[in-house]
Amino acid sequence: MAKELFFVESMYTPIEGKYSVVCLQSLKNMNLSHVRLFEQEQLRMHNHKGTIKEGWYVYFDTETQGLFGYGNLSPFARDRFREYYKLRDELAERYIDAEGEITMLPRCLADRNTNVVSYHVNVGHGNCSIVLVEYGGCCQIWMVDCSLFDKTNHWYNYQSNLNEVFKLFRNV
Repeated sequence: MAKELFFVESMYTPIEGKYSVVCLQSLKNMNLSHVRLFEQEQLRMHNHKGTIKEGWYVYFDTETQGLFGYGNLSPFARDRFREYYKLRDELAERYIDAEGEITMLPRCLADRNTNVVSYHVNVGHGNCSIVLVEYGGCCQIWMVDCSLFDKTNHWYNYQSNLNEVFKLFRNV
């Protein structure tokens, strides 16, 4: 079997441990994760300096338990990283001023006229939490854990669920 591309979903290494528990998420079959115990030496990559890291893409042969290969340069991984950098840059543009300081959202002072509503939107592998705060004629929307894609369900896009909530916001 040829090496397959995986996402290193999580790694647990006890302090000064000789072994690590690694969860590899298959990109061919999103319903399949491989949780394995590896010695530290086995985590080294044959084509890259160092060991695999949580949040990286790696090539691995599950049948032979062969060496890991660096996968962050694969077309799939590069697309995911491009999406991440685009979102990061958009947030930096909005919330970092000319001096490089993070501009904070104005604090909400709750009074009798403050309305707080929370929504929990299904995004397949959990919920995206949205908090709507209305006060003094202003409105703030806070989103927590707002992933749109369910990697365990063939990268299903849950944007339509969020769009429905935003329609509700417009009608409030």
